[in-house]
Amino acid sequence: MDPLTDTAQIAYRLTLCGELCSGIFSSAYPTTSSPLGDLVRSRVFPSVDSSDSDRKRVLLGHIIATKHSALTVTDDSMAFPSDWRTKYQLAPSTGHSEDGETVCLHSLCVHPDFQKHGLGKVLLLSWVQRIKDLGSGKRIALLCRQRLVTWYESAGFKCVGPSKCTYGGGGWMDMVMEFDGGADDDNF
Repeated sequence: MDPLTDTAQIAYRLTLCGELCSGIFSSAYPTTSSPLGDLVRSRVFPSVDSSDSDRKRVLLGHIIATKHSALTVTDDSMAFPSDWRTKYQLAPSTGHSEDGETVCLHSLCVHPDFQKHGLGKVLLLSWVQRIKDLGSGKRIALLCRQRLVTWYESAGFKCVGPSKCTYGGGGWMDMVMEFDGGADDDNF
């Protein structure tokens, strides 16, 4: 995986379909004695507001997603058009498609200092509810490693088997959460 390509994919996804993305934030002062204070001291962050320049906003975790026409996450849904900044397409063959009925969860990350405290589950469940409430698609699909299948199943996803996606070297499992009225399991 190329860091420049990863950065371009994130910019693409946040620009074209930011409404499908979410984050969990906190704020702290550099004097705070906790992992949050350590994080604030280790980096340069923008101020929370102009009246309190010492208090910093920190992204603790995020979800980045797109929509696509496939029933599961595919290599085409993971990709993005190289000319997306100059040639917008409503339904391109690769990347985000406004007409897609599958919301593809591409990234769920929690900062390592804040993992194992339930933030990932809170972020995922609140995001799933928001996607349902928005009516953004008929299902959510994601890729995960075998070791995370049980975790996603505990959030309501169903493992539909090994993925054909080769992104990042492959070896993924396809997970899907159908909303009411979605496709039958036989379609996978």
